[in-house]
Amino acid sequence: MRRRHTTKYAGIRYRLQDESRPDGPRRYIVGYTDANGQYHTETLLLGMTLEDARLRQNAFMSKRRTHIPTKMTVGELLNFYLGQRHSSLKPKTVQDYEYGVAVIKRHMGHRKLKELSPNDIADMIRRLQGSGLKTWTIKKILTPLVGSLKVAVREGWIQSNPLDALLPHERPKSDQREMRCLLSDEIPRLLEAASTERWRTLFATLIFTGLRISEALALTWDDVNGSIRVKEGKTQAAQREIMLIPALSGLLRAWKLRQAPGHNFVFSSAQGTPVSRREALRALRAAEKRADLPEYTLHELRHTFASILIAQGETVSLVAHQMGHADPGVTLKVYAHLFDAQENVQLARDRLQAAFGGVV
Repeated sequence: MRRRHTTKYAGIRYRLQDESRPDGPRRYIVGYTDANGQYHTETLLLGMTLEDARLRQNAFMSKRRTHIPTKMTVGELLNFYLGQRHSSLKPKTVQDYEYGVAVIKRHMGHRKLKELSPNDIADMIRRLQGSGLKTWTIKKILTPLVGSLKVAVREGWIQSNPLDALLPHERPKSDQREMRCLLSDEIPRLLEAASTERWRTLFATLIFTGLRISEALALTWDDVNGSIRVKEGKTQAAQREIMLIPALSGLLRAWKLRQAPGHNFVFSSAQGTPVSRREALRALRAAEKRADLPEYTLHELRHTFASILIAQGETVSLVAHQMGHADPGVTLKVYAHLFDAQENVQLARDRLQAAFGGVV
């Protein structure tokens, strides 16, 4: 068989009619993958040019995008989507996607994509709910399915998105409880009940900086210097500088002296790697039990910081910046009840003063 020579275009090669004549007549071979993942080649007629080969390849690719695959399963679609997104996602997000993909595959990964119906998805959601999973967990599981089905519609592999046809009662309902914050007398009780200086410092950092737990666990000592710099985040606003009160700054310095030399992460394990969210939550539960406190989430420690700022009468824009919200409107939406309460208290105090200030 005559040798196949490569071109600068992936999937396009050629054979020379006469190997001794590099500039002689050529026959181009176009390679492409069909909608079912099968690789094919087609040899063009002698005399057709490289441009003809490119046009032919583009025609194959266009046909692939508009052709509904007959063999692709839901599991294969999820693998394709995860492979596309893997390099653009953070490691924690990749783990979340892989968890969701694994769960979906167990329920309907074998089903052919073109046969997937809204009833299949609704049935899976009902089974997940019946297993006791919380709504936020079910939504996390569905995230890669949402993205992959959008890709399938865009590529023409399915005509419509079965998720869009779910009825309101079939969609996972929010079971999120009302946001809570630690009371002023609960904060010292929690910090005193922390089992180690590491956990005491972490809890204090969450409460008095409003860091997300992922941001706190990613902190390095280079990020702490009179303030805390968050260098990475999902939005531009998440990359911010957070004020650091002297008391917390002193606590962080004291914790740094207790750490083993060479540890770069602020909240590191004995091996120098960041502690996990699971370890932090376990330490929080233990401290709450010792202090006889209700159970709070790590995110509610962050909310506590916002509630403190609002109670002090700080502006919405300052709270938004400290919390890493891109839009102050988000801050108002999340903490509207706190802002309203603060404003109402101030108005009530002013009215009391106007009516009875002269009596006292």
